[in-house]
Amino acid sequence: FKQFLNTDSKHVEKLLGEPLLKELKKGEIIQLQRRGYYICDQEYSPVNPLTGPCETPCVLIFIPEGNKKERATTGMKQKGLEASPKDAKPQKENKAKIEKSPQNDKATPKKENSAEKDKGSVKKEKKTQKKPSTAPVGDNPQAQDDSAVKKETRLGLEAKKEEDLPEWYSQVIRKAEMIEYYDISGCYILRPWSFSIWEAIQAFFDAEIRKLGVRNSYFPIMVSKAALEKEETHINDFAPEVAWVTHSGQSKLNEPVALRPTSETVMYPSYAKWVQSHRDLPIRLNQWCNVVRWEFKHPQPFLRTREFLWQEGHSAFATRQEAAEEV
Repeated sequence: FKQFLNTDSKHVEKLLGEPLLKELKKGEIIQLQRRGYYICDQEYSPVNPLTGPCETPCVLIFIPEGNKKERATTGMKQKGLEASPKDAKPQKENKAKIEKSPQNDKATPKKENSAEKDKGSVKKEKKTQKKPSTAPVGDNPQAQDDSAVKKETRLGLEAKKEEDLPEWYSQVIRKAEMIEYYDISGCYILRPWSFSIWEAIQAFFDAEIRKLGVRNSYFPIMVSKAALEKEETHINDFAPEVAWVTHSGQSKLNEPVALRPTSETVMYPSYAKWVQSHRDLPIRLNQWCNVVRWEFKHPQPFLRTREFLWQEGHSAFATRQEAAEEV
């Protein structure tokens, strides 16, 4: 019998889906778009220090041809087992004989009455089918199956990377709950998943630069026009991307104020005040902040945005050699 067995009977595929898959319970049936129906065989479980350092993924088993049409035909086949086609054929012949026979007049109306009863039963069945069942789903396994089939989700990716890269990228970051789009182009909401990545980077890098004697500080996001003009040669590269604040409420400002494209123009005037002699050096400062650069090119989340989180360190030393060693 071994030659009839299919040795290739199991295929495992890893998929990345929406976090709602974490809520699936064992035995629930869902439909993944363009893939078919699946039943949950193993529920998702988060990281547990008692069981292990890794989370347990949700395991789905594919249901071949799981749709309502085929469920209905299966039921019809089961009902059809009660009367074999052999029995049905003689009944038809007998009926034809009785109707043709002129001697048996009493038998004919009986058959007609039975046919009318059959018609009436068919009508009744049709009426009862239209009425929705009031029994709870838990008490009716057939209704439970039908309700499970009706579940349709869009948890998986609908676009393919090879066919539509921008749509695929957009679906990955949205369905992974990393980004939410905002009503201002080029500005995005960082959801907890993506912001936790930034926090991890910040924690690691901050610990390393502190070992070098770097301290954190914060400088204002607003930059005066006069400060920008002093650093005209430096700011020329950012000039097309500078965002300006021109109004306060309904009143126009006497002088427009820029939103920080970079921090040199804000920090260095303060450095000039603080350094009065070589004893005030070196200065090693770092700041974690956000930067606004009004890019006119096509924005992309995480790649090219008009506001983004930023880290910049600015140091001052007494000699060129010290500065070179620091770099």
